[in-house]
Amino acid sequence: MTLKEAQKLWDDAIVTTIMHKPGTMTEDDLKPLGQHWNTPAKILFMKIGKCSSRIISSRLAYESEQRQLVEL
Repeated sequence: MTLKEAQKLWDDAIVTTIMHKPGTMTEDDLKPLGQHWNTPAKILFMKIGKCSSRIISSRLAYESEQRQLVEL
């Protein structure tokens, strides 16, 4: 998924790129970095690379998901 594709679905989607030492990051390490200033956000896409990783996330997607869970 690209940022443009994500922004078609969610206007507030942002991309975060993290540079790190080779082989040191895992999915669990990256999840907190995809948050918006300590505001919960849904991770739409995550790519873990050797030295650089990318996360696309959206706060609106998170809020929509939470509303759907409450309705159930």
